[in-house]
Amino acid sequence: MATLNAIGLKAFSDQIVFLNQFYIPTRYPDALPGSLPEGLPSIEVAEKAIVHATEIVEFIKPLLAS
Repeated sequence: MATLNAIGLKAFSDQIVFLNQFYIPTRYPDALPGSLPEGLPSIEVAEKAIVHATEIVEFIKPLLAS
């Protein structure tokens, strides 16, 4: 299995760490809404998460195609 550095994802480390805070509430449907330490994310935080996730997905798409 390729490492994050080998496929270039290391450049996205900060974005991945930021997105990690949303994992539990989205992965486990019985998790309480707003279970982030600060409660529900603000519009700005949600938009930032969407931008980061989109950047990572767009980077990964060509890797999956090859």
